[in-house]
Amino acid sequence: MTYSEGESEKPAGNQLDQVAGEYRGALHNRHRLLVQHRTGYYLALLAAIRFKPEPHDWELILAFDSKQLPAGFAYFKLIEAVEESQARQESHPKSAQASA
Repeated sequence: MTYSEGESEKPAGNQLDQVAGEYRGALHNRHRLLVQHRTGYYLALLAAIRFKPEPHDWELILAFDSKQLPAGFAYFKLIEAVEESQARQESHPKSAQASA
């Protein structure tokens, strides 16, 4: 891939974050990512969870096919998503309990 003068190469994580923007909202969109059972779709789903955690995201994460999450970058994205979801629940305990 070539870049014009003044344009810098963006790391893959930033590109995933941009793609995830499309899936930040509705839960059905997250399910569309999940049912693909492919690494790239899982990474986009994890980015969506990280940017806008929902109370039942943990159920989506548990439905992942672990063979599609290679060690390294994918695990890092998984940890980011889980930490953000946990932080949201800790900062909004009433909303987390109401949706449980």
